[in-house]
Amino acid sequence: MTFGEKLQKLRTREGLSQDALAELLDVSRQAVSKWERDETMPETEKVVRISNSFHVTTDYLLKDEPEQPEERPRRREFGEWFRERGWLLGWIPCAWGAYCMARMWRLLVFQDSWWLRGWMFLVYPAFYGNISVAGLGTVLLCRRRAGQLCWYHAGMFPVLWGILEFLRAGLLLLMMRVAPENAAAGGDELFWSQYGGLLLFAAVVLTVGLALVFLGKQAVRRKK
Repeated sequence: MTFGEKLQKLRTREGLSQDALAELLDVSRQAVSKWERDETMPETEKVVRISNSFHVTTDYLLKDEPEQPEERPRRREFGEWFRERGWLLGWIPCAWGAYCMARMWRLLVFQDSWWLRGWMFLVYPAFYGNISVAGLGTVLLCRRRAGQLCWYHAGMFPVLWGILEFLRAGLLLLMMRVAPENAAAGGDELFWSQYGGLLLFAAVVLTVGLALVFLGKQAVRRKK
């Protein structure tokens, strides 16, 4: 079997399309297609990544001789996933902490009796917790401890913020509908009059974030 035949066999065994394998290896689909047709050979670094992804040895991939794939231990499986998708572990706590702190800040700004005492909001345990969560995410991102980062990953921040706003609004609407007194008093109309504009803004932010992630990812792939 040639390298291309082995690659196609391994890809099919794992149920991956050429597009999925190309995304996993940070190359174009055309490159994967040429490899499988034995028109070109991948770089050494790509061969190693293919070996790690399919849990076979590089010797099996490179030697043109009939043999069964030698399974490699899966101890690096999590490490490979972390290098590819670990940036989520940085953006999620960063976005969550910043979101919670922003809501607490807006609430306390209107509490004049508290504000005049000078930064009394620091006594709130929840505020310390949110600072810690946001700080953890920021450190992971800045120190590159959260996988391989690209500039378009910043779009995850507005995406997560928009999702959190929709979840909060959905919970509020559910609570208003469950309470009989709210239903009798026109709870739905009250909800949309107060939160309709915010939900529209959240939808715009969510769309912008998704566009940044998707278009940025496509732009990076075209440059490779």
